[in-house]
Amino acid sequence: MKNKISTTLIFVLLLPIVFAQAATIEKISSSAVVSPLGEAKFEMKITNPNSFADTFMLELSDVLWSIRTENMPDFTTGVSLNSKESKTITVYLKPNSKLSSGTYYLELRAKSLETRAYQSEVFMVKIDPKVVDYKITIPVEILEPLSIDPAKTNSVKLRIKNPYPVYLEGITVSASSKFLNKDAVVDVEPESEKIIDFSLNIDESTPKQEDDVTITVTQLNREIASAKETIYIKEYRQPYRVDDKVTSKFLQTVHEITFTNTEGAEKTRDASFEKPRTRALILTSPLAKTEMFNNQAYLVWQDVTLKADETYKVVVKEDYRPLAGAAAIIIIIIAAYYFMRSPIIVKKKAYAVHKKDTGNNEIKVLVYIKNRTGDTIEKVRVLERLPIIHKVEPDFGAGTPEPKFRRGHEGIVLDWDIVLAPHEERIFTYKIKSALPIVGEHTLRPTVVQYGHANKRTSSEPYRIILE
Repeated sequence: MKNKISTTLIFVLLLPIVFAQAATIEKISSSAVVSPLGEAKFEMKITNPNSFADTFMLELSDVLWSIRTENMPDFTTGVSLNSKESKTITVYLKPNSKLSSGTYYLELRAKSLETRAYQSEVFMVKIDPKVVDYKITIPVEILEPLSIDPAKTNSVKLRIKNPYPVYLEGITVSASSKFLNKDAVVDVEPESEKIIDFSLNIDESTPKQEDDVTITVTQLNREIASAKETIYIKEYRQPYRVDDKVTSKFLQTVHEITFTNTEGAEKTRDASFEKPRTRALILTSPLAKTEMFNNQAYLVWQDVTLKADETYKVVVKEDYRPLAGAAAIIIIIIAAYYFMRSPIIVKKKAYAVHKKDTGNNEIKVLVYIKNRTGDTIEKVRVLERLPIIHKVEPDFGAGTPEPKFRRGHEGIVLDWDIVLAPHEERIFTYKIKSALPIVGEHTLRPTVVQYGHANKRTSSEPYRIILE
């Protein structure tokens, strides 16, 4: 009897779940057009038709879209509804940056936590890069020039970069300063840049000064970029008449420059002269500053005051003597090296050719000798010094004459007497064995070569060999 009551009770408790229905979704809006940077906004009404309270989780079928809700603190907690309760919520769907432009149909599910049943609706979202539904900032900069000559017609170039996958259509670019007040309306394609050229006409009588330029870029009356730069207005048009008298001297070119005020009134201006493009040392009297303008260097004497028809004289020297002196020193050093260097090249190498259980004890030695001159060198003596523990094998390499042997308290000396023809090369090879096993680093003494009637000497470097 008790079992029947328990079964009936369980059946009664499970009956609402068995006949439970999924949540109903009523779309208040079902389509939207957004930019790649924007979010699609939808409103929908969710109703719990069941006789028990439930929580419905919101899920998207496409993982390349993200979802958030406006009137819930966290959409992952779901929409909690009592029995027969309805709630209107606002959902935002945002595309991934990898998605291209086009129309997408997204399935949005409301899944019950109690029964796992779900109801879904399809929403249409069109991605259009020309839609403006975002807030961004973009970089803008002044490219050139930063120095302006009032005597020329100049322009200020701006660069606007659009790093985003959206069209920037009808954006307004404004440049404002004392000498520049201009606007332009331009379009910038996605992930590209735009160069804008603002003409700049300044009266040639404008004195030297600085002009602070402010650049502002707006989209739909909202600022998206700004930059500030200082432009330097300089007087590289000549305020004075310039006469250049050139005189050539030994390793020198002298410019005697005369600046003349040809106007009828006193004035104070910078006197400037194009700096000679030369590797020579430039000397000026009086001392001048060097300034760059339009990639050209100028010698400038600042604030020169001249009355009407008054002159101002300067001297500019192109002095090649330091350059010539440095070249002469280099030539002397090279000549001294060739004159003083040994006419014979000596090199030495060695390697182990035999190994016993107790370690390496046989070494092959090669001595390379070359006459680097075009003359025959007579009375060439090649000396090899070996420690007393070494024994020279009688088998010498091909082309190696048998040397004279001398023994002393310091060891064995191998002595060859040869004659070297012009540019001749000789290789001496021999083998040595040690009376004791050698393991680790072993250093062979330098090979000494004596030559000529004065017995001049040269030698190789000591040679270190690692024996394992």
